[in-house]
Amino acid sequence: MDAAMKSAKDSVFRLSYSITQGAEQDVGSRVWSLLSLTVEMLQVVRVITHVTYGWTHESQAMARWFDLVAVVVDQVRQWVPDLYFYILACVLVVVACADSVFIIKRTRDGVLAAVWPLKVLRFLVATIVTTLLSTTLEFLLYPLDCTTDGMTASEWLHGGGAGCSPFGIPDVFLSVFTILIVLVFVVFAMGVNLFAFEINPIARGSRAVCTGRVEVAWTAFKIAAGLLPFLS
Repeated sequence: MDAAMKSAKDSVFRLSYSITQGAEQDVGSRVWSLLSLTVEMLQVVRVITHVTYGWTHESQAMARWFDLVAVVVDQVRQWVPDLYFYILACVLVVVACADSVFIIKRTRDGVLAAVWPLKVLRFLVATIVTTLLSTTLEFLLYPLDCTTDGMTASEWLHGGGAGCSPFGIPDVFLSVFTILIVLVFVVFAMGVNLFAFEINPIARGSRAVCTGRVEVAWTAFKIAAGLLPFLS
């Protein structure tokens, strides 16, 4: 058991090192990081101004207009149904997890010669896990969302006018899959944010600017804020 745990821990740290090694810290990358953080914060502001948290519908609509990602998504939704955003989010999560397993296996065997798996994983981590986490979670929860302005998942399964019954038959099978994929996404996001800092001894100090615990707490806050409206 101890050997298995040590092997798992080494594999996770190896993956985290592969993701973070070679990160550039020039002016361009810092400006890009600032822009990404701004986009991320605007999404969080939109999420926490939901009516579930005591805000009015007018305030919620106004906050949505300040979220650049939401504005773009709303425009695309005029031609692309919500179901396709759900499928895209599921595919990205599955690809990220499968790519992580592939990198862990190849680095453990010492035969990871190709660079593209690392580039793909770094891109996915930078988008769905950090900058676009709130929006990705919203897409993943589509089958459980009965407040959408477009067609619900139940209407896609049963036809127009079927209403919304995520735990009916056969809708429940899609709902169970959705819950599983959300759990996988949450664990993956928290694990990446934790170990990306824990591999750096400087980030473990009590006065470190960024630590794994802080990143996990921030990620947990974003996830909880996105999930609560569906649970209330």
